Amino acid sequence: MQNIIVAFPKAEGGRKLKNILTQSGWYVPATVASGNQTLARANELRYGTVLTVSRLPDMTWIDLLQHLPEGFSMVILLPENQMENARVALPDASSKRVMFLPLPFVVGNLLESIREADQRAETIRRKDKTRPRTRSPKEDAAIRQAKQLLMDSRHMTENAAHHYLQRRSMESQDSLYECAQKVILMLS
Repeated sequence: MQNIIVAFPKAEGGRKLKNILTQSGWYVPATVASGNQTLARANELRYGTVLTVSRLPDMTWIDLLQHLPEGFSMVILLPENQMENARVALPDASSKRVMFLPLPFVVGNLLESIREADQRAETIRRKDKTRPRTRSPKEDAAIRQAKQLLMDSRHMTENAAHHYLQRRSMESQDSLYECAQKVILMLS
């Protein structure tokens, strides 16, 4: 189950969507009101789904899609009469990353669309994990902090703490950074 960012121009609408999703067991780390906020959170998370409408105050869904990390899918809520125009405007290369849901929506259809988008994002995430990549300074700092917390709370050596993170990372199929974040949350 991936991260879901709810990008909705009105705070109340965003809260309602977040409540629907969280009550159905989805993890919603962010509810935002603009495209720039969406992109900032998406770049931090790297994988997941954006649930949004056709236009945010600072950008359209097409602009958002162009700048969204590859690990993200989108579910776009639009009025029924705009669906065909949206499909025509969708770049072919992005067609697998975007799903449209007509407004007004049925909650069951919303949850099904989120589930499908989540599966797409998970497929991208797994493919991306096979590629070697370098860690950012932020990721390195989180891993060092998690190792230090393990060393302090469980009286491990640095080497043992690193092996612990690696083992947990392999068992959960998460990156070392994601595993470190979980340890920090658990031990802080």
